[in-house]
Amino acid sequence: MMTKNQASLKSDSCEAGEPHHPGAPTRQPMFYGWLIVAAAFATQAIMWGFRIQVFGLFLKAVNDERGWAPAATAAVFSVSMLCNSLLGPVIGRIVDRRGPKTVMLPGALLAIVGMLLFSQVREVWQFYLFYGVIYGVGETLLGAVPASTVVSKWFVRKRGSALGIVAMASNVGGFVMLPLCTFFITYWGWRMATLVPIVLIVLLAIPSSLVMRRRPEDMGLRPDGDPPRDDTTSSPRSNEGSGDPDWTLRDALRTRAFWCLGISWGLSLASGLNYSTYVFSFTAEAGISVSTVASALSMILLLALPVRFFYGWLSDRLDKRLVVISYEVGLLIGYLSLTQLGAPFMLYVSLIFYAFSAGAMQSVPQNMAADLFGRKSLGTVLGTLTLIATLVVAAAIPLTGLVRQETGSYSAVFLAFPVALVVAMLAIYFSRHVAQPALGKREVTS
Repeated sequence: MMTKNQASLKSDSCEAGEPHHPGAPTRQPMFYGWLIVAAAFATQAIMWGFRIQVFGLFLKAVNDERGWAPAATAAVFSVSMLCNSLLGPVIGRIVDRRGPKTVMLPGALLAIVGMLLFSQVREVWQFYLFYGVIYGVGETLLGAVPASTVVSKWFVRKRGSALGIVAMASNVGGFVMLPLCTFFITYWGWRMATLVPIVLIVLLAIPSSLVMRRRPEDMGLRPDGDPPRDDTTSSPRSNEGSGDPDWTLRDALRTRAFWCLGISWGLSLASGLNYSTYVFSFTAEAGISVSTVASALSMILLLALPVRFFYGWLSDRLDKRLVVISYEVGLLIGYLSLTQLGAPFMLYVSLIFYAFSAGAMQSVPQNMAADLFGRKSLGTVLGTLTLIATLVVAAAIPLTGLVRQETGSYSAVFLAFPVALVVAMLAIYFSRHVAQPALGKREVTS
């Protein structure tokens, strides 16, 4: 027998044209994993937006103000990347075991301190210590390893699309920060311009860190928002049988796929970051103003947003090696176009291919690693892959500055990186797919 309230609810439902059907599914709330994606997007828009799209602007401004040669400061980016390299496996292991907030909140605070100290730089060693080490450690704790690890743990079938959304973050960050920082540098100097990333970290990165969670199972959920599994039909290895392998770092290190992925990722990442670091200095030598390049790149980054998502979406559906090769070809064209600035339109051709291709430098290799080695130890595996990739970057970036000092031009290096990209394509093409582990046995198939 219904109570008065139950009868009233039933009557209201019928009047609304929505009769109640016993056993009908109720509307589910939004999957928490998408909030994880939004939080990762916010943090990476600041961290990678600054590192990839904006740092070159500051580097030129600092060198011009202090009268430092490019070779004197070229390695500061490498110091920052070395922090990323050395801490990557440790951070990944902490995220695997204790969750992302353990590293992301301290990282945000350290990044703020590092940027404040960077704004007071007077000597070269201070540049290396304040930006390279202090800010570099903070950026690493708040950066790609914890963000991509957590997103990859929350998604399996939709992992590429989720990582593709996060990959759009650096473009959005660049689109917002490039004009703001250019305006501040032009009218008030680069020291005041450091307020832009500081304010964004306070307003976005810290709140975003608070909503991060280690994995869906900790909240009684399943990856992709799938309904709960029927435990009566699950086997002890059902997680692996569902296409989510469970590899340890030791097992991954024994595969050719791991090393080929690390080498290819390192060479393409070094090519992309070298481009963004020195494009303002390179084009200035060709007589093109910094403001012209910054404005063009900012607009192109915005237009390239859908392409970044498309790469992630595509990596869920095609052989990921082919997707990697496609963006490496784009970077190669971007470099070759940049060496032909005698034709004014070639600057825009170069920036378009760079912006459209650079968005996949992180998301597709991360998706490939998660697909190959599973979720359980993904933070540790990704952290170690990051170690390999960023060691390549750390060697490449200062080399560009040294070659510029010895030859008086960036041209030789900007012609060498297309060769490195060809090697990267060969490495990823000849990598092998990792077979699904069976009862603890790990093997690689051709």
